[in-house]
Amino acid sequence: MGLKKTTAVLAAGAIVAGFSLAGCGQIAESATEKLMEQAAGGSVNVDIQGDGVTVEGSEGAMSIGGSVDLPDNWPAEVPTYGDGTLVMVSVDKGSGSATAMWNTDQSVEDAAAAVKSMVEAAGYSVESESNMADVSMFGATGNGYRLDVSVGGQEGSTAVTLVATKQ
Repeated sequence: MGLKKTTAVLAAGAIVAGFSLAGCGQIAESATEKLMEQAAGGSVNVDIQGDGVTVEGSEGAMSIGGSVDLPDNWPAEVPTYGDGTLVMVSVDKGSGSATAMWNTDQSVEDAAAAVKSMVEAAGYSVESESNMADVSMFGATGNGYRLDVSVGGQEGSTAVTLVATKQ
């Protein structure tokens, strides 16, 4: 299964599992696992704890909501945003690519400036930038990765999303 399909299946599983949080623990996990295995064409493990969900398959894992931590296999060459709460993380075991999202109280402008500074300090070169309304995006390369970063805000909350693609 390719990176796009794996990511789509894991994301769908996390969303389906998220809707299952209101259900009865083990029953919700079992039902979600069966649905995800059918979609993925292979075995997956769904772990629902509190308001967080982790879906893990043979090619990667995704955690969303609740108490999310960076996994041990997060690429060491990829910097992480320190001024927010990690709400989603995914690492593709096969490609080494990774995605993470943080929520922060910082403004879009402040968060975008902080993350850009962090990326440049980690040895990446910013190659493209775009700003419109309440969204700031940039792309950078370095350390064997392409980083695509978006920072967007709505009603006092800002989300920082970092997608790291191994080159």
